[in-house]
Amino acid sequence: MSTINNHTPDSGYVALLSTIIISAILLVMTLEAGQSGFYTRFMVLGSEAKEQSRMLATSCSAQALGMVLADREWTGAATTTEVASGSCYVFPVQKNYPASNQMTLRVRSVVRNSVTSLVLVYDMGEILQSGTPLPPPGLAPVIPAVVIPELQSWQEVVVMP
Repeated sequence: MSTINNHTPDSGYVALLSTIIISAILLVMTLEAGQSGFYTRFMVLGSEAKEQSRMLATSCSAQALGMVLADREWTGAATTTEVASGSCYVFPVQKNYPASNQMTLRVRSVVRNSVTSLVLVYDMGEILQSGTPLPPPGLAPVIPAVVIPELQSWQEVVVMP
């Protein structure tokens, strides 16, 4: 029996080259999957910071509304809340804007470089009017009806007007 030997000095070259190419493709796919997880982590952290910023701006606007209700002369233009993760600023309050008995609050909060800017318009009813009319002498004082501010509109803006 004779055996024919078809091996040449280059016979393992094709097998070695295909192994290297397949390994490189698998390595690139593994790196892509790892990098995608890495970027996803930062996207989740960014969306969490944005949600915290939005909640801080909402609570800051409620605090500013409370300040106006407690003192009709309060003008805003103050940092109302500073927490470890961020801060909130109330721009000057615009009373009787955009219409009579309306008030516009502009609030910006920043949490870990995520910014939320809100513009809120409240219908204040008679709250913005100064003073209570004095009753005629000898009569009981007139107690005004309780007026609750009503949120007319709110908008998140990129650039504060």
